[in-house]
Amino acid sequence: MAVYKGINFYQDYQLSQTEKARLEKQLSDTKLSALKIQLQPHFLFNTHHNIIGLMQKGDTEKATKMLIKLSDLLRLSLKENNEDLVKLKNEIHLLELYLDILKIRFEDRLACKILIDNSLQEAFVPPMLLQPIVENAIKYGVEPFSKQGEIEISAKNTETQLMLSVKDNGIETFSDFKFGIGLMNTQERLKNLFGEETSINILSNAPERGVCVTITLPLLK
Repeated sequence: MAVYKGINFYQDYQLSQTEKARLEKQLSDTKLSALKIQLQPHFLFNTHHNIIGLMQKGDTEKATKMLIKLSDLLRLSLKENNEDLVKLKNEIHLLELYLDILKIRFEDRLACKILIDNSLQEAFVPPMLLQPIVENAIKYGVEPFSKQGEIEISAKNTETQLMLSVKDNGIETFSDFKFGIGLMNTQERLKNLFGEETSINILSNAPERGVCVTITLPLLK
């Protein structure tokens, strides 16, 4: 009888542990999906507002151009967001569409440079990984200033790690940097996907203006 009870207890324990693991995985997946969705509403609202503003001013050419770019971005991002990982070249293509929309808005006030070696184009990254970082750089490093803002996106690697950097020339001192919600969501997404194998580092560009945000994650090809 004691042996029988012991077996039942062990089976119940195993079942509870399995159920716990399943629920934890489900919760993690749900959180990850929610965080993916949260990356886009702020940008979508601003772009929609800008398109309406251009139409009200009678600048239908710019409004149409922005709307076409937005449609392309949404179509591709919805496709990519069904995946946990996408190729870096696809991520960069999405980012270029995003930046094209912002260039219409800021005109000569925004200059962008993307420096990605061909050898890293096939590396895998989470979808829409860089967009919230660039959005943060533009919000705090470009938008508040009348001078031209510069955004530089680059990538480098070691044998096991991929480092993606977004640098701006706007913020005067490191203390002016704001850790926006998009950046916090990105940090949470990376933690869910890669655990302790990932990090986000923020460094000053001193003696020049601006900051550099670098994401480190496993190099996956």
